[in-house]
Order: sequence, then structure tokens, then C-alpha cells
Amino acid sequence: MRKYAIGAVAAFATASSAWAAHTLPQSDSLAAPAHPHFDAYYLGSSSRAATSIASNGSGPVYRTQIDAVSGAPTFLFANADRTPAAVGALKASALAEARARAFLLARLTTLRTDAAAIDGARLHDLHDLGRGAVIARFQQRLDGLEVFGRSLNVAMDRDGKLVAISGQFAPSAAVRATRLGRFDFSAAQAVASAFADLGGRIDASALRAGADENGYQTFALPRQQGDYALQQTPRIKMLYFPLPDRLVPAYYIELFAGSADGKRNDAYSYVVSAEDGSLLFRNNLTASAIFTYRMFADQSGENRPFDEPLGNNYAPFTGSSYTATVARTGAASQLVSLNSSPLISTGDPWLLPNAKVTTGNNVDAYLDLSAPDGYSTRIGSKDLRASSNSPGAFNYPLAADTDPATSDAQNSAVVNLFYMNNWLHDFWYNHGFNEAAGNAQNLNYGRGGVSGDPIHAEGQDFSGRNNANMSTPADGRSPRMQMYLFDGLVVGEFTVTAPSSIAGSYDFGVASFGASTYDLTGDLVLVQDSGGTSTTDGCESITNAVYNKIALIDRGSCSFAQKTQAAQDAGAVAAVIVNNVDGGTITMGEDSTYSPTIPAMMVTLADGNTFKSTLSSNTVTVHMRRDPATDLDGTIDEGVIAHEFFHYVSNRLVNNGSGLGNNQGGGMGEGWSDFDTMLLQVRPEDTSVAGNNHFQGAYPVGTYVTGEYYFGIRRTPYSTSFSIDPLTFKHIQNGVALPTTAPIAFGQDGSSNAEVHNTGEVWANMLWEAYAALLNDPRYAGAYTTARSHMQDYVIGGLKLTPPNPTFVDARNGILGTAKAADCQDYLDIAAAFAKRGMGINAVAPPASSTDNVGVVEDYTAPANCN
Repeated sequence: MRKYAIGAVAAFATASSAWAAHTLPQSDSLAAPAHPHFDAYYLGSSSRAATSIASNGSGPVYRTQIDAVSGAPTFLFANADRTPAAVGALKASALAEARARAFLLARLTTLRTDAAAIDGARLHDLHDLGRGAVIARFQQRLDGLEVFGRSLNVAMDRDGKLVAISGQFAPSAAVRATRLGRFDFSAAQAVASAFADLGGRIDASALRAGADENGYQTFALPRQQGDYALQQTPRIKMLYFPLPDRLVPAYYIELFAGSADGKRNDAYSYVVSAEDGSLLFRNNLTASAIFTYRMFADQSGENRPFDEPLGNNYAPFTGSSYTATVARTGAASQLVSLNSSPLISTGDPWLLPNAKVTTGNNVDAYLDLSAPDGYSTRIGSKDLRASSNSPGAFNYPLAADTDPATSDAQNSAVVNLFYMNNWLHDFWYNHGFNEAAGNAQNLNYGRGGVSGDPIHAEGQDFSGRNNANMSTPADGRSPRMQMYLFDGLVVGEFTVTAPSSIAGSYDFGVASFGASTYDLTGDLVLVQDSGGTSTTDGCESITNAVYNKIALIDRGSCSFAQKTQAAQDAGAVAAVIVNNVDGGTITMGEDSTYSPTIPAMMVTLADGNTFKSTLSSNTVTVHMRRDPATDLDGTIDEGVIAHEFFHYVSNRLVNNGSGLGNNQGGGMGEGWSDFDTMLLQVRPEDTSVAGNNHFQGAYPVGTYVTGEYYFGIRRTPYSTSFSIDPLTFKHIQNGVALPTTAPIAFGQDGSSNAEVHNTGEVWANMLWEAYAALLNDPRYAGAYTTARSHMQDYVIGGLKLTPPNPTFVDARNGILGTAKAADCQDYLDIAAAFAKRGMGINAVAPPASSTDNVGVVEDYTAPANCN
């Protein structure tokens, strides 16, 4: 039995993560999200049109990626005969900027821009680690204002030679067609308009301008609001928004809002036209002296956190087959003493010497146990920050699988959340995710970027269950990580007691709705309903006699909760849903429209067919039991935290919180986050596990909160072996059935491949192939940390080269461009890894605006040299 093998959903997270889209199985109905991503730039463009490509040279070379709307390149590799730009004698930082501008000026026609645009662009980040690629990142500006989502990034090698250019500026023709300064709609009106789109209501005249905040105008919160209200001061700035034919004067707005009962918490960014108040863009931001901490972490070396509360022995999978039983054993926590992790070169402390609570420069960690969202000091608030319980120490008992509601468990969870976020901050800092790149810090120490935005890490959040998420506004406002409690591991049974011909125990899944504890025996009755696509799916009113019986219902056409509600309304004492795809069972997700209270279980398609055929001539009696379970706490699951943390990294680095809103971008966001979890899990000693001598074994993610030790939270574990993970580039598109050559947890028919977590699985495994290629390269034999460091360089540099609303090919090129500028053999290793999974030289991605990812062209050709 698997608890959290998940079905797919149509909704996708963009700047946010919705871990629950795989941790908690969703309803069977594929409903669109209430506030989907919107970008007026793509209105009228065909999501079926093939991505335009043009060769930039002869022979097997990567090609120039063309934006299908503007015709401008989004990723351009330099020709082999590249030479440094001649810009004269300058200091190192000025020299890199001057060379980058010179490379852009030399390609004005290709880039469809002009010299004025290049000269007026603002260098907002110069990525130079003293090794590898030098990346200059320019933001387009017009009339002193930012052009939203329009940037050019220039990658150079250490000799100053051009390697690649990514991104795009608004074309010169669009700039010339722009009427400057037409901000007829007020900022307050724009805020009111955006809030109305979210479902709120506010009078623009009630908004009073507040203080300027790092280049943004703010508005004080009105004293009187309805049940759905703004929770943070809105911030807004003037800019220009690119349409295909012109730039529109507009406002960028960030809104954090929620319901009075705390059950709804939203974080969105908007761009609203300043000409008429129309919607141009909508993006869901949510698819710290030496101190001693008690942690699941190494006491020495990197002070690296364990994979999860069960320790480091669950990835790679050690069972003899994917159905093997794995014993669940908690790891021993340890006291770790440090000022900051040894991985960060600056030595910036996590806490000041006199600190008493888990609030530092990088992270403010607490339990958010009651409304409103965020840490509250209101009378009656249950929110909790952990306090040091001895001088310089946060030493609370920490153990897996214990009641998370005890005082010790709650304090230790906060400490864990604080430690993990700080450690991950340090883990990525030296690789380019620093202040200038937009990381989250209260103080930026004069190193660039916008300060005042430490991560708000909220544990055991009251607003949900079986979930985790990260909301990422633009630099200067705090990201919000929300961790939740998970339903405890299922203990129970589904047994046929009669007739004897089919008697025995059967695999089962449970529901996240209805009764959570039960023990009952009854007779199965196959439902008959009033019609629709099927008369046995319970999606219409049930017409046959199921009173005081257990209703047997086919999966499909409507949500699990709706089917169970229909059975309950007809008098059934329980519901059994028959899966409609081969394989195992899943946990059935809830549907806010229906609230059935009777028990519900799922059985496999094969077993359900057996029951139905037996019912034609026999009474089938079953026993259903589910025992009480202790909640599991995602706040102490290091893998879940690592996944959520990297959502803020990827979103900050691609268009400052607003760059991964398209479906492929959202999918790769999930993939980057899973890969961050893998970087935490993969250790050199893994090669001693049988069948993993070259890191080719099965690496699951999400094992602690799911209790599924082979698949984890995904359709397959990650692996370089096709017999374990058979997915290739084509499996991001809807309608492509998954291979039958490896075990698949769910989604075999491929109908939901474009769901962002499913798409993200393909991207994450490509990144794993790339990292494993470095680990297995003889040059890095015995140098595990060197290979990992290089991969981290390429991930951060690649994100900085990734244009907004990227395709898979755009993001691949970002990594390859960074690697090519740094090390030829690394570049060839990584290129071959992408090619192995169908992303070779001639691969074509779906257009950036596609929502079903149809249009993939696979290619398995890898470059033979670094030209």
C-alpha cells in the first residue's frame, strides 16, 4: 500500500511551490486554478506553433532560440571564432561590463534593438566568482523606468570572450511606437483593480500613500476591510510593459491578502495598465557568535543536514525490488555548534551574539499556529518562536515520528526550520546567489541588491495540511515559506471475507476526506447512477439500493469526494473507489465543494474488476479498517524544506519573482527544487550501496512524509538508469503514454504530463544526469565536493542566463552556456547528459506560451567539441 502516490492536477505553481500537488493527491476532476497565470504579451500567439530556431553556424552546434512573438533571439551561442571585445584598459569590474555592452552593440540587428537601448540599460548583477563564467545581466530601461521582463544577459569566459547572450529587449519598433508618460490611471486605482481581480474589494480613495520602500511606493492598509483583506502593505512601481507592437505605461504591484479565518492566504504580483487599468500580467508568488542547535545534521565538516528525520539510508533505495518492505527507523539528533556554516566565504553570522530567539539576518523562523498569517503577538495567539533554553543553545529533543503538538516537538521544529534555511542560504551563496543576485537578507552589508527581506519560515502552519509552499515576491520583500503537518502513516486493512474464492487482504489507498478512523464490515454493491459518461462512476445521483451497504464506484469524470458524497446521500456506510489505470492505489484528495463523512478507500483496477465480476453471482463482503495515526511534521523534513527553499532561488534569479509563470517555467521550477533536495541527499558513500556504484540507483524524494520509500512523492524515483526512470523530453507533453519498461506509480496514460510537477520530474532527472556525469568523470575521482561545487556554479549561472517565461531549451542553454565558459569537458559531459534524455543539439521545445507542452522534438545528438 502506498499512501501518497499522487494523481495530477491541471493547476500549476509559478513563483510558488505547491508541494501538495504531489504530496497530497488531488481530486479526480482537473479544475483550472481560481487565478491562473496571465501574460498579455502572449495573447493571440499560437501555443501550437513550433519554436523557431535558426542555425548560428555549420556542423553539430546548438542553435539560436527565437521568440515566436517578437522574432528576437532568446538564446544565442557565440560562433567558434570568438575574440574578446576591444574596450581599452579598465578595472576588472568595469572591463567586464564594457565588454558585455560591446558584444551587445555589435549585434544590434540580430537582437532587434538599438544603441540607445544598450546604453540606457542598467547593469543589475555582475556574476564573477573568480572562476568559470562571467555573466553581466542588464535590465532594459526607457525614460528612466524598467521595461518589465526585458533583460539581456551576456556570458563570457575568463579571457573575456563571448560565449552566449540570453533574454531579449523590447524591439526598437515597439519602443518607437510607445507614448511616453501616459500614466492616466493612478497607482491607488491600480492597486484596487488588482485586488478586485483577486476577489477583494477596496476603495482606491481609502488608500493612503505610505513610505517609499527601495524604489517602490507603498500604501497603508485601510482600517476597514471585509472578510478578505490585504495583509501586508501593497507595494507598487511604475514601469513599461511590453506588448508585441508597443510598450504600455503600467504599474507593477505585489499583494498579500487573506481571509479573516486564515484559511485563504494569497500572494500575487500584477502588472496593471496605467492607461486604462486593464490586466497585463498576473503571477501567483505562491504551481542567526557561535550557537548550538540540536539537529539531524553532521557535527563536523560541512555540518550538513541529514536527508530527512530517518537519516541518510533511504536514498538511494536499498531494497531488492520496488515492492520491498523497508523498515522505518528514526535518526539520532546531534548537537551542532557554529556561527555560520563553513560553506560561506563571508562568515556572516546567523544570529547576533546576544540573540535569544530564532530571528536572524537571513531567516525569521516560527510556528504559525493561528490566524492571521505571519508571526502574531495578539492576545490569544499560539504562534511560537523558539527561545534559547541554555546560554547560546537551542537544545530541544528532536526525534522522528513523535507527536508534533508537544512543547518540545514544536520548539525543535522551529530550530530545525531556522537551521535548514540558514544552511541552505550558505550552501548557495558562494555560487552566485548573493545579495546582488537578490537573496533574502535583512542587512545586505553594502554588497548590492535590496535589503529588508529575510525569509519568513512558518512551521506547522495553521492554514493547511499535507502541503508546503514558498511565496517569492521581488527582491526587497520577504519570501514566505509555509510548512504543514501531514496525516500520519496509514495503518489498516482492506480484506474480503466472503466468498472464499476471493477472500484475502488487498492493496488499498485512503482518502484525505471523510472518516480518518474506522472499523466496519459490509457488503459491496456496484453503484448505478442516472447517466453521464458512465453509469457506475457515481458522478450523478445513485439510483440503485446502496442503503447500509458499501458502495463500489468507478474512478473518473468527477472528484473522489463528489462520488463519496453521492454514496453517502444514498445511504451507503462507506465507499470503495476502483482505480481506472493499471498499477497501485493512490491517496484520494479532497474537493472543497463536498464534505462527505463516511469512510472511503481505493482499490486497484485489477482487484476492482475481480470484485465486479464476482458480484454478478455472489455477495462480496469486505472488512475496512483504518487506525488512528500520529501526524508527521513537514517542518522537520529536510528534503521538503530544501525543495521549497529553491523555489525562492529560481524565482528570484529569473526575472526577480515573475519569470517562471509559463507552464514550462513552472515545471522547471519544480524540477530545480527537487534537484536541490537531491544535492542534499547524494553523498560519496552512496556508491557503496548495491547497484549504485556509478550513482545509477533509485533516488526518491519525499519519503519521510509519504512512507513510500521507492517512488517517494513522484511517478518514478530519480535515476540515470532507464530501467528505473524511463522518462525523456517527450514525456513533458500531454497525451504521451509513459514507458512500460519501469515501474510507474501513477499517470501511466500520460494525460497529465504537462502538470508542472510531472513536467518537473523530467527536468530534475536531466539535472541529475548532468550532475551524475560530473561525479562519474574520472577527473573528479575522489573529488566529490569539487564536482558538486561545479554543478552548483552551473545551476546558479544557468538560472541567471535563463530568460523569462523559458522553454526547456532556453534553460538547458543557460546551464550549457555557463559550463562552456568555465570548463570544456564539463560542458561536454553535461551536454551529453541532456542528449541522453532527448535534449540534444537539435531538440525543439514547445513554445513558451504552451499549456499542454505539445510540440516536443527530441534529439539525442551531443556535441563532439567545444566550438
